[in-house]
Amino acid sequence: MPTCSPRGAPSSDRRLRHRALFTVALVGGLLLAGCERDDPLSNNRTLSETSKVEKGIVEAKKDIAELAKGKDPNDLQGSVEFDQARDRLIARGASIQSTLWEALKTSTDWSIRLGIVEVLQAIRTRPSTEPLIAVLNDPQPLVAMRADHALQFMYDHREIPKTGEPTGANGLPPVPVRAEDDFDRDADLRIWSEWHRANGKQLKVAWEAWWKANRETAVVVEPNLKLVDPDKSPGKSPAKESKYGPIPSFDPARNR
Repeated sequence: MPTCSPRGAPSSDRRLRHRALFTVALVGGLLLAGCERDDPLSNNRTLSETSKVEKGIVEAKKDIAELAKGKDPNDLQGSVEFDQARDRLIARGASIQSTLWEALKTSTDWSIRLGIVEVLQAIRTRPSTEPLIAVLNDPQPLVAMRADHALQFMYDHREIPKTGEPTGANGLPPVPVRAEDDFDRDADLRIWSEWHRANGKQLKVAWEAWWKANRETAVVVEPNLKLVDPDKSPGKSPAKESKYGPIPSFDPARNR
């Protein structure tokens, strides 16, 4: 006579039912797993997405290399190709920012570093803050200037005092302005270069300190730029202006 469970059902029957249910569940799970592995559409989608990302990185690296063509002020074609490569990188947005950071850190070509800083300023992401701070003491002063501008506009904050203000608590003096009788077209860049030679290291230290104190609360702000026409001369592009005053426009054909 079979033994019975407390509810009166034979224990052997219950065991058989449990085994049957377990077997059905196991087979069902294996079938589902097999279907997922054998689903050609799923595999194709995964491969397609991976291939697209990899292709984008390869193309981005080609454009980064093109940024090297912006150095010679007499090479107008090179300047055009620099601008086109920079704009293509900007269009890719944050999806390639890690590739940009690596190139900014490792490239020995200052024109490439300059172009990357301009791209990072355009895409404006918080994770790009530290890569930009890292080049504030770049051996090429123009790269450092662009990085400082990028950080100013991203966070609506400045570390360099305005013209006429005293030296800041961070130890940075304002950048001198050109003399009224200084008509050298590269005067602004020359003055900045001299200022940066003396203060570039402290500029980097000052931004590092600010970022350490504000990392958790700082918010990347939307661009707040307007176009102003400094002179009405035909053929002159309007200059950009912000709360910090006119933004120098260093055209490749004139300043690289």
